[in-house]
Amino acid sequence: MALDPIDELAGWATSVLRLLDESRKSSESWPDYWGPFDLVGVYHQRARIEALAGGPLGALLGAVDALLLTFTEDVGVAWVESIGLGEEAGDGWWWRLVPFDGPLRDELEDRIGRQAR
Repeated sequence: MALDPIDELAGWATSVLRLLDESRKSSESWPDYWGPFDLVGVYHQRARIEALAGGPLGALLGAVDALLLTFTEDVGVAWVESIGLGEEAGDGWWWRLVPFDGPLRDELEDRIGRQAR
């Protein structure tokens, strides 16, 4: 079954908006926040729609990507390695990004910090 590009793009936008919302909260105020394994899933979702970048939906994809860049920073792929899924990281630029703040960032820093000890 072929993936519907519009559905995939809508899913990517929804995921980015959830990450943005969660980045503004603490784990106490957001008990069901996404963790690093969810972020891996989100980035696989982005990889599936990479082909849209040159198509007619490219402008919308670019807008969602630009939003992601406003609340994330490039930390490399150590975060993926910290959960034992380093081989999952693809070539896309998004694999290096994590939110500045929020429960997901806190969990990743804790995991990476434990590995450094």
